[in-house]
Amino acid sequence: MESVINWTTSRLLSTACVLMAILACNNVIVDDWGPPAGYGLVEGTVSRSSGGTATGVTVSVWQCDEPMEGHGGSARTTGSGRYAIELRLPPVGVMSGLDADTLTVSCVVVANEDSTSKISVDVPFAETVQDVLPVIVNLVIQ
Repeated sequence: MESVINWTTSRLLSTACVLMAILACNNVIVDDWGPPAGYGLVEGTVSRSSGGTATGVTVSVWQCDEPMEGHGGSARTTGSGRYAIELRLPPVGVMSGLDADTLTVSCVVVANEDSTSKISVDVPFAETVQDVLPVIVNLVIQ
């Protein structure tokens, strides 16, 4: 019986501590696993087969292998047809032991306006944004 009371008391105190933490943080719970474990960058241009620039076209990096597992990001082209998509690995708290400086992830880059304009690329990652080597992907759409 004493162990049940101790367990119940412990549980109530734990719940009270969590509630006090929530109230002290204006009802915001921060789940901080740390910064991204690494960064990658895909950039380039999108042009039209007729020779003009492709302004406002959404370019996506998707179908990425582990540890990205899916969609890497999107960006719209500028007035000059340029785009840049920064890829971020999950936080270091989730990816412990990963050496981002030696990681390369296979992804597909596609201009959403013309899904036939897609290319598979290997994206190298780096531990810091400053050390990222961009992958240049120039797409041509109809």
